[in-house]
Amino acid sequence: MSLEKYRELYELSKEVFAEELARSERIDNKASKYLTALTFLLGVFVTFNKQILQSTIPPINILEWIIIIVDILLIVIVVCAWFVIFSVFKIHQYAKIPIDIDFFDNNNLIDIYYAMAKGMKENNEKNKEVDDKKSKRLYYGYSLIKFTVILLFVFSMLLTANTWIKYQSSKKEEIKMTQSEDQNGNVQNTDQQNGPQNTSSDKPNPNVKPPNFQLVTEGYDPSKVIQRTPRSQKSDRNDK
Repeated sequence: MSLEKYRELYELSKEVFAEELARSERIDNKASKYLTALTFLLGVFVTFNKQILQSTIPPINILEWIIIIVDILLIVIVVCAWFVIFSVFKIHQYAKIPIDIDFFDNNNLIDIYYAMAKGMKENNEKNKEVDDKKSKRLYYGYSLIKFTVILLFVFSMLLTANTWIKYQSSKKEEIKMTQSEDQNGNVQNTDQQNGPQNTSSDKPNPNVKPPNFQLVTEGYDPSKVIQRTPRSQKSDRNDK
């Protein structure tokens, strides 16, 4: 009866010990995924950050100053999160069940169950301390990632607002330039139209004589023959 009791104690201790080692593996898997995501995010952010800074440096208003500050803060937080999560992999001092043949040869089965259960309990506490440290660092890294996502959302909104403001200002400048060109064109057209006209009075001058109208004959008709003036007859004689 006592042997069965200590065997159950040994089996329970072995399950708890193995579960703590599995917990460490799960923490490492999460850290690996977080680190991969942060590495990709940092690479993309650095690639586009050059273009972003070129459009905001030197800053000309408060909004662009805020964009630069948030941009620097984002870089610092992403780098800190990367190092915090990367430090999770540095802690790998775990106790594992040894395979000691002499221990099994020199002791009774009930003593083996009891001693192994006692040893797994003590070393499981050490493993748990290591996993707790890794879990805390992973939690801090996860918190930095969440803060990074919030800052990225704010940063994208600021960039959108800055782009919209620049678009509106450029549109207003184009409208002003178009209006000024139209005004200059209208003034020139008005001067050209008003140049040959008499702007001093809106009534015609009745003393202005019209030019001489020419008479054209379609065929020979004595009734339509134009009588020549004495001046034209003299010119005919001179031609003869």
